[in-house]
Amino acid sequence: QYTLVGFSPELDWRPLNFVKPIPQHRVCGACGLVRKRTVFLPCMHVICESCYEQCAQESSHICPLDRQECQDEDVEWRECPAEELLRREVACWNREGGCQTATAASKISRHFQCECGHHSVSCTKCSTRVLCSDLGSHLISDCSSPAKCFESEDQVLLGYKDDKAYFTSFRQAFEEQAAEITSVLQRIVVDSAMHGDRLNEICQSMNTFKEILENELATRTPQNVDILCKSMRDLTAFNQEAKISWKTQTGKITSLFKKMAGFEEMLKDEVVKMKSETLDRFTQTAMAIRAELKKHNDRALDKIREVLRHTQILVAVSNFFVPGVKALQEKALKDGWAIYESELIYLRGYHLSPGIHLKKDGECLKVSALIRLWEGDMDEFLHWPFQHKIKLSVVHRKNGSKKECVTEPNPSDECYQIPSNSCNNAAYSPVHCLSLSALFTGGYVESDDLLFQLELLT
Repeated sequence: QYTLVGFSPELDWRPLNFVKPIPQHRVCGACGLVRKRTVFLPCMHVICESCYEQCAQESSHICPLDRQECQDEDVEWRECPAEELLRREVACWNREGGCQTATAASKISRHFQCECGHHSVSCTKCSTRVLCSDLGSHLISDCSSPAKCFESEDQVLLGYKDDKAYFTSFRQAFEEQAAEITSVLQRIVVDSAMHGDRLNEICQSMNTFKEILENELATRTPQNVDILCKSMRDLTAFNQEAKISWKTQTGKITSLFKKMAGFEEMLKDEVVKMKSETLDRFTQTAMAIRAELKKHNDRALDKIREVLRHTQILVAVSNFFVPGVKALQEKALKDGWAIYESELIYLRGYHLSPGIHLKKDGECLKVSALIRLWEGDMDEFLHWPFQHKIKLSVVHRKNGSKKECVTEPNPSDECYQIPSNSCNNAAYSPVHCLSLSALFTGGYVESDDLLFQLELLT
């Protein structure tokens, strides 16, 4: 008998008597219900989704059956298809009333409500359970007509009113079992007697074999003693010959060892001499190779530096972002000016930091290019003072349009001379500039950022 939940409104929470048992991995080990989703835990227990969620901890779950902790990634979820379960046969709820129908679980509700003829009620006179189809005749006979029994199997065992009949039945069953046990014991006794006879035969055969073996040993022993004595004499003679041969070979081996020791000393001196000469040659060769390699490395490094200088001289354009435009605007309106400098770069070989300069002009703010010259690796190869025209462009990030202004530096200004103390003062020209308000209205400011492009013209 199982109780389903979540499969059908007509069947949920109503116990069903299935003809065949449902597999255990479909039944919750905690509540005993059959739900659509079950979870297989590492401790080998199976519980339903509802019980699993009730056992949740901070970052894991606890098995309600043995209190073992398990992680979500270690459990296995299993789905129970409703179609498969509802195809299983179940017995009618009126089985105790005499209905023998067994049909699919999906059809049992319709059978019970529309087709089953074994519904029963309690008689209003005698309180006996009577089939609805027999209630009329039962009442007409003043409750004297027999009523079918609707007791369960547990009640049948308790329904014995005659204890003597019950014990008589039990005694008969016990005597039958005793007779069967007696028959089995008798067969065991017969088999034991047969095995005893066989064992006696084996013992007699063993005794016969023992006598034959003793006689054979008594005959063979003198012959074996003679053979053993002859073998001992031969072994003694061979031992004497081996001692004489060993003394002769020992002298030869000693002489050979002395000759080998002399040869080893001579070979050792020769190896030391060759090792010293080889090491000297290797040292001289290594020093020559190292000197030649250093010379080639220096040449390659000079070539690389020359290529890098040419490469950096060719780069004339760089893009940079100006973040926090609104904050710069507020500072310029308050203090009358504001600047922003980006990271250091190389343009046409000059080491500089690009940026912008904001200056208050009445109620407006003007944007102009700003650069600061720093000491660089190629200052000795460049033309000084700095004389390149500076073009500052602001780029529209959606359509790619630009607003630009060009500044021409003043060669006499110290800001454009070769840097002597790390870097010069920042240089800017307020004459050639852009309007910040026009950049806001034109959509150039996006996410409070402006994209600028700085180019050094020839």
